[in-house]
Order: sequence, then structure tokens, then C-alpha cells
Amino acid sequence: MQTTSPIQTADIFARDYLTVAEEVAANLAARAIQHDAEAGLPTEEVSIDQRCPDPGVQSVPNVEGVTYLGIAQGALDAAREYTLTASRPWQGCGVDRASQDPYILQKYGELWAELQAAIALADQAAQKVQQGWDIGTRLTAKDRGEIAIAAAAAKTVAIKAGLAITNEIFEVMGARATASRYGFDRYWRDLRTFSLHDPRAYKHKEIGNWFLNQEYPVPSQYS
Repeated sequence: MQTTSPIQTADIFARDYLTVAEEVAANLAARAIQHDAEAGLPTEEVSIDQRCPDPGVQSVPNVEGVTYLGIAQGALDAAREYTLTASRPWQGCGVDRASQDPYILQKYGELWAELQAAIALADQAAQKVQQGWDIGTRLTAKDRGEIAIAAAAAKTVAIKAGLAITNEIFEVMGARATASRYGFDRYWRDLRTFSLHDPRAYKHKEIGNWFLNQEYPVPSQYS
């Protein structure tokens, strides 16, 4: 039976979640058209503000956050496989295998814990999105704002954890792992490039404005 190598994992995660994002976008378009038809509004002249507030708009940003986590998980899995099969312990550390090196163990523990924390926050955001979706047209501005903040928090933490993991895996794999033939650098490159489409600084600003001033983000394709 053919198995998937750790190096392919991130691409699979990304493809799966981008497919979900496309399905969400299609569902949103269909629901908007249905709503306009039921309201007797000409769809070609209707602005987004005239349509029902739909928490589904938060699904795409939330899917992006999960994609970052998929890339990070793929990078960590690939690093683990490399460490177990190819890495060498640091000279003088007193162990025979890299998997026994105390500092390598410490770093893997740190990276794994960071990933689990980001996943847990993403799960919370996903639950809020689902709850909003279930409310449907009864969704209030406050409800939508709470969803936006949850999605923003999950996304920023996912990016931070993902960038740390895709960068720091080289500390536990060793210098030889930087060779281009392995392709480990693409985890960081892909995550870094993808995350720049919606800068963390603006997400943190939205969260801070809500925390201090109780003002929710202005609805958009990114919030």
C-alpha cells in the first residue's frame, strides 16, 4: 500500500482546506442569491449591506488559519521523520541517537505544545463560526463581532506558531537538513507567503480595539 511521506503532508493539508474554502464561498453565494430572491430584491443591484448578516463570511478567514496549522503540522511531522532517521546527536552530549539528545527533546516538546495551543484556539473559533451559522438570519451585529474576534485571535496565533515551527525545525534536524534536495524550507516559505495576504498587525489592532474600546471589526472579506 502506498503511503504519504511527511514532506507531502503540508501540501495535502493546504489542498484539503483550500477546497473547503471554495465550497464555503460557493455556499455563501448561493445563500445570498436565495435571500435576495425571497426578499424580492434584484440581485444585480443589491449591495452586501442589504443582505442578511451571515456568519459564513468568517469561514474563509478561519479556514486560512487552519491551513497555516496544516502546514505547521506537516513541517513538524517531516522534521520528526528526519530526526529519527538522519539526524545526529551533538558531539559530547553523551547519547547515541539524536532522538535521545535532551535539547532536541526539549525543542520538540516546545514546538508540539505551541502547535496544540494554536489548534485548540482554532477549534474554539470554529465552534463560534458554527454557532453563528446555525443562528442564520437572526445573527446580530454583536454575534458577528464575537465571531470576528475569535477568528482573528485564532489566525494570529496560528501564524505565530506556524512561523516558529517552520523556522525552528532546523535546530532539531541539523545543518544537513537545509540542503535544497529535502525541500524543508518550503514549509516556511509557503506559510510566510500565504500569511502576508492578511497581515497580523491589522488583526492585532482589531483585537486590541475590541479589548480596550469594545468596538468590533468592520465587516469585510478579512474580518
